[in-house]
Amino acid sequence: MDTPGATNVSGITDWKVGDWIVSNGTSWDKIDNTDQVSSVAGKSGAVTLQVADIIDMSASGRSLVQAASNAAMKALLAVTAADITDASANARSLITAADYSAMRTLLGLVIGTHVQAYSAVLAGTTASFTTALLAKLNGLPGTVDYGAGNAGLTYGAVGTYVFGYSLNGTGIVDGSTYAGSAIQPSGVSENSTTDATDDTVFGSGSMTGVKGGAALSGTWRAMGRVNNSAGSNRRRQTLFLRIS
Repeated sequence: MDTPGATNVSGITDWKVGDWIVSNGTSWDKIDNTDQVSSVAGKSGAVTLQVADIIDMSASGRSLVQAASNAAMKALLAVTAADITDASANARSLITAADYSAMRTLLGLVIGTHVQAYSAVLAGTTASFTTALLAKLNGLPGTVDYGAGNAGLTYGAVGTYVFGYSLNGTGIVDGSTYAGSAIQPSGVSENSTTDATDDTVFGSGSMTGVKGGAALSGTWRAMGRVNNSAGSNRRRQTLFLRIS
């Protein structure tokens, strides 16, 4: 269609520009390519509605939706705290207070008094903790004397060393850990033909490993290595450190 109109063609009278008319062999059909709203509130084209265009709205309804703010709406509705029937008198006073300061006054809260009382307790607790902590820190030595600490260790305690004999019958691997129950304290004895006090000729006689005493407790780390040659017939000794 190039021109809109209302000519009755096979009972169809709504014709708009862009619609098609097609024959089905018996009558004419319309292909509607312009399904648009003819008007809104009596307006057509690019419609911008105003409150007055909503014809089923009362004058009071129009005034409410045109109110500039919530306060203006409340004034139009004439709603007050007294209308909240299940609120107490004190609650009504609180919600109608002019500002936060008035609310605090109603609640009996004073800045600098109630908060200050809590802060005083907290400050006192903090001061006591700080004083106690400083006393502990001041009691610590400026440097740690590990030698003096080690000197106070008892035999076989964690952190001590022992020259030990392995009861496992296998090689000792440096860095590996071993149960104290498989280690006996040991030492070396030499049958020397020279002066034992002469350290320049130490070892000129025969040397024998000696073990004895009770097996140790805890867990020990090997600080040396003894290979596994000669099987279980070899007697293996090295330095051990107790780690737990």
